[in-house]
Amino acid sequence: MMESVTILGVPYLVKLVPVISLDELTVGQIDYLKQEILILEGLGDDLFQVTLLHEVLHGIFNQLGFDEENNEHLIQALSTALYQVLRENKLFS
Repeated sequence: MMESVTILGVPYLVKLVPVISLDELTVGQIDYLKQEILILEGLGDDLFQVTLLHEVLHGIFNQLGFDEENNEHLIQALSTALYQVLRENKLFS
């Protein structure tokens, strides 16, 4: 498991946690103030990596000043598509 990731110069600690949200099924979340990416523990490798990529994309969008609330669908689509391309071409293990 990756312990940290740097997004456009900002380091984020990657933490596996038992619960992210009691209100909804959330498998990942980025906290910009604490510089942490929380990922639900117990995910399979593929879902873990897609979730990490998804949260990294949130970090990129945030750093570039994009409105994340209106881009959730785009971030979800990009994380799934990028993971597939990177995995299939052995660029992402």
